[in-house]
Order: sequence, then structure tokens, then C-alpha cells
Amino acid sequence: MGEVIGPLRPADKTEVWAHVNTIFSVHNNPINRVIREISREAAQAGISSWVAASNRRECDFGVAGQIPVDYCRYLEREYMLPRELWIDAALARLGVSRRYMARRVRPAAEALAASGFGFTAAFVHDGYYGMYVAGAVASAIPRVPTFVYVHNSLSRSYTRREKIAVLEQVAAVICVSEYMREEVASSLRLPRFEDKLKAVLNGVDTDTFYPAAERPEGPIRIAFAGRMIPEKGPLLLAKALLAIRDLPFEAGFVGSSGLVPGEALSAYEREVRKSLSSISEKVVFRGLVKSEDMPDEYRRYDILVAPSVMEDPCSLVILEAMASGLAVVCSGRGGMREEGGDAVLYASEPKGLAEVLSELIRNDSLRQELGRRARKRAETLTWRRTFNQLSELVRATS
Repeated sequence: MGEVIGPLRPADKTEVWAHVNTIFSVHNNPINRVIREISREAAQAGISSWVAASNRRECDFGVAGQIPVDYCRYLEREYMLPRELWIDAALARLGVSRRYMARRVRPAAEALAASGFGFTAAFVHDGYYGMYVAGAVASAIPRVPTFVYVHNSLSRSYTRREKIAVLEQVAAVICVSEYMREEVASSLRLPRFEDKLKAVLNGVDTDTFYPAAERPEGPIRIAFAGRMIPEKGPLLLAKALLAIRDLPFEAGFVGSSGLVPGEALSAYEREVRKSLSSISEKVVFRGLVKSEDMPDEYRRYDILVAPSVMEDPCSLVILEAMASGLAVVCSGRGGMREEGGDAVLYASEPKGLAEVLSELIRNDSLRQELGRRARKRAETLTWRRTFNQLSELVRATS
């Protein structure tokens, strides 16, 4: 199993929470940020936290200890081959347990059971394959309330039998927004379990993310922050910037296609850069910025644009930009409107984005007022609020 990393069972802490992150998770993965923040809030409430994570990746979980998991113990590799996925799906349709998935998730469950910690709650983070892991964890530590923490869509390959089996075992399914809760309910199509579906919005650390003391002189600064992939819409922002090229602005694209520093540019990233070559003097590509450096990064800018074309379940970027006092413009997809409310502006097409950005560049008072409103709203959406909701769920199911 590997050596447990972190402080051994503090005597003054009676509650112990376990987290299981995604198998391929790396330090900059947003799910790891969620785990770090929840663990930090838990520590302030006298609860210690441990994370079962792959022993092949370096992740910093802040105040939480780490329980290394050897995901290759039974499968020889952390990933599954297409052939294995197909065989598992066929077995599931026949009502037989998935052979390869069982081997893939078993090490995490065994690591928690063998740790010797008296866990009082276990949170399995993911969504797509998280229900498989949650079932294994619930079986391995049956007297511990186990929660599926859904950050993204569930796998469509789940059979009705599998859904019921897991839902009967877990204490609740935590969804990162009401939008996500509704999508999960639609995917499960099991009305008798809907009471187990709970919406708990992500939060933000308003002590770490705060507005700049003063704005430096110069053009209005516009930021895109996030994965440089089609689903996040950076090319839509590029088209909007081209439409307002004559206005005084600078734009920064913060992020890369992956979450590991030093990766080569993807074809899509090259396309975005090429599209802006005619205004290259106005645009800088910052690449991947470590999550711990993002607070200072936000304070470089006046406006944050999140033009996602996907149904974003709950964007940490929007919450962080709001807390940083930026005027926020987003597409409003997925759970974005739950986060932004009336404190942000919504536009989903290049023409609409260009119109909104043009107004914000020209209208200082509007831009500043939006920044104030965004900060005020962020102060109501803290990680303390998220933690309190989780604590209530744990108490209700213990």
C-alpha cells in the first residue's frame, strides 16, 4: 500500500473524514482543490482528513494526510483498455459484476480499510466512474457513511441494477450544483432515490482571493482562465476580441490543454493562438499557472470571461474571479447562474461577448460596480458554507 503520508491521528480530533480522489488526478486538478479546501475547513472544526490517492502522482492536499494507493496491484496499469471497457459493459448488461473495473477500484477501498483510522465519513470524488469506487468503499468500510461526490456527468454505461446497488449502499449523492443534481436525477431515472441527491455548491476562499488594492494604469485587462480546450470556449473569446480590436485592452489566456506543466501545445491551442496573430501585441498566453499562484494572477485583471460551451457543473474560476473583485462575463451554462446570480453578466456567442466587453471597457463605473457586486456575492459562497452543508449531511446520516 505504501507509507501513509501526514500526521498520525491527532489525539484532539475525534472525527476523521476520508476522501478518494480520481485515479489520474494531478496537483492542479480542480477536484484536488475542492478536497484541499474542504479539508482546511474541516481542520478548523476539529476534523482530520485523509486522502486515498495514487502513489504514482504527486499531489498536495494541504492539511490532509495522504494514503497512497497502488492502483496497479490487480490490473497492472491504472487505465483500462477499450477491450476491457467493452467486456465490462457487456458483463454489466448480463447482470454480472464488471471484472476489470472491480480490479481497478479495489485498491482504494482496501487502502482505506487497512489504514486503521476510525473514519466517520468517506467522500468519493468524481462522478463518471465514481459510483463504482463508492460501491467498493461502502463495502470495505460498511459502518462508515459513504458519499458519492459528483463533479461531472455520470457514465452512461451504468445499468439500472448497478445504480440501485450503489444507491442502496451510499448515504447520499452530493452534486456540486442544483444543475448537476437535476442532471444526475435525469441520468439515474430512479425517483425513489431522489431524496439521496443533494446539491452542495462549491465555494471560494475569500481571504486568499481578494481584490487588488489599486488598479495599475493602462488598458483594461481581460482574462480567460481554465483549460484551453474547445469545451471551455477560448476560441469564442478570441473571436470577440477580434471584433473589438480597436478598443484599449490587453488580454491574457491563463491555462493549457492539460494540467501538467511543460506539456506541448495541442492543435486547438495552436488554433487559438493563430486566430489572434493579427492582434498579438494585445494578447499574452500565460500557460499553466499553479493553483497556489492563481490569487495573484486574478489581481492582474479587470474582467474575467468564462465562455464555456459545455454545461459547466460549477466553475471554480468564476467563484475565484468574483472573490477577486473582477467583473465577470460568462455563458451561463450549467451551474454558472447559480454561482453568479445577478452579480455577473451573461453572453454565450462572440457577438454578444464583444458587445458586453465593449461596454465594460468604455464604462468604468459599470465595470467597477460589477466587481463590487461580484465580491459581495462571493462572500456568501465560501468554503465554510460548503463545509457546513457537508457536516449537516454527515450528521444526518451517521
